[in-house]
Amino acid sequence: MATWGDILLTSQNVIGEIPGKTRPDDVFMISAHLDSTSRSDTPANDPAPGADDNASGAAAVLMAADILSQYDWDCTLRFALWTGEENGVIGSKAYVRDMVDAGDSVAGVLNLDMLAWNTPGSAPDMDLHARETVTGSVEIAQIFVDVVDLYDLDLTPEIIPDGTNRSDHYRFWQYQMPAILAIEDYWGEPNDFNPDYHTSQDLLGNYDLDYYEDMVKAAVGTYAHLADCLIPPEIPTYTYRVINTYPHDPDAFTQGLVYEAPGYLYEGTGMYQASALRKVKLASGSVVQERILNDQPGENYFGEGVTTWEDEIMQLTWKARTGFVYDKTSFAELGQFAYPTEGWGLTHDGEHLIMSDGTATLHFLDPDTFAEVRSITVTDNDGPVVRLNELEYIQGEIYANVWQTNRIARIDPVTGRVVGWIDLAGLKPEGARNVLNGIAYDAAGDRLFVTGKYWPKLFEIELVPPGQDNAIHLPLITVNNQQLAIDSQR
Repeated sequence: MATWGDILLTSQNVIGEIPGKTRPDDVFMISAHLDSTSRSDTPANDPAPGADDNASGAAAVLMAADILSQYDWDCTLRFALWTGEENGVIGSKAYVRDMVDAGDSVAGVLNLDMLAWNTPGSAPDMDLHARETVTGSVEIAQIFVDVVDLYDLDLTPEIIPDGTNRSDHYRFWQYQMPAILAIEDYWGEPNDFNPDYHTSQDLLGNYDLDYYEDMVKAAVGTYAHLADCLIPPEIPTYTYRVINTYPHDPDAFTQGLVYEAPGYLYEGTGMYQASALRKVKLASGSVVQERILNDQPGENYFGEGVTTWEDEIMQLTWKARTGFVYDKTSFAELGQFAYPTEGWGLTHDGEHLIMSDGTATLHFLDPDTFAEVRSITVTDNDGPVVRLNELEYIQGEIYANVWQTNRIARIDPVTGRVVGWIDLAGLKPEGARNVLNGIAYDAAGDRLFVTGKYWPKLFEIELVPPGQDNAIHLPLITVNNQQLAIDSQR
């Protein structure tokens, strides 16, 4: 509690913080006012309960504190619930004045006030009040806009560069500290002003909770990105347990793998003059159908990743920047498509094709036009993860072989962050000529299959969480952090 006094009244602000581990003097704040009031024309015995103004903002601050307290931060995160806002923004005024008198400052403030009103059926508009003359203020508003876009939230934010002073962010502007106000569509003409503002009808049941949920998500995301000092949590590493072993063609340079019920795999193979699309019987490893990629005079394609889409199969090529579309039943060629990068791995999430190109970038493509819709950069705690190869979309994550390693990355398809590693060291069969590559998933049976280029076996594996490791495997061999035995051919 931080007690303050004014000519009008004395009260207490509620302040909490997560101290920074290495930069505790770099302070970022998220705040909302805690008090409510009734309009002057409202009877004294008919007070405003304040669900929108401003329990909505105060609850969002508490949710931010609950979520972000689960992590470690280099800088200090401070959470403030102001009193006296309805009496002239005097609680935050006293706090900022005392802070400045003590020689302190804050690096950025996100103030939340009235987040829950949206007229039913109307556009999900909202306002971001910034001040151009305060360095960094408009930049915070832009972070909010970027977060809404990044996480695909159903909000339409508008940055107001010379915004209102009618909330607690204003007290920070007075001392040239960067701050913004995030609020429902409150400003300008036309607006969607809450008709129950400062009345006894300011009740939870009157509000659009889907709109409010996205407002809270945007606020928490903005605050985390504004601070930008998260100490990354350790990424869990899973090992494996072999459930079943199946035969696999030791002459197949596996580049793409897809499970097809009941009991088949589609496999794309590589190498110049040896690339193909195959349908393979899982139990026996026998090829029951095949299309040679270079079946026309003069063609010299190096086959890469494959995926299915409805009644079609798509197959990439490595350097030709050409993909092929086949009928899934007959393997007849239906068309071709182009892309501006190398082609490595291919999968889909039910909405978009997802393609790797050997870098840390994954490209999301429209499955009808093959135009790029968006892309993500895949990162772990050490930075970008390059050489992403064969892909499979499994239960909301992208699984990616990392070329020339025994690891599979589990990737968040929104942020690109690696959320888990799978260490398959020791799985490579004795005498196998090349590296791990090939992931397939049987969604109905919840079965995960992996293999490698020229491997004589294909494995059904079960992932073993950290701390439950009873698989037999060997660590990666490295010298000065460089993996050995880099093959010249992919």
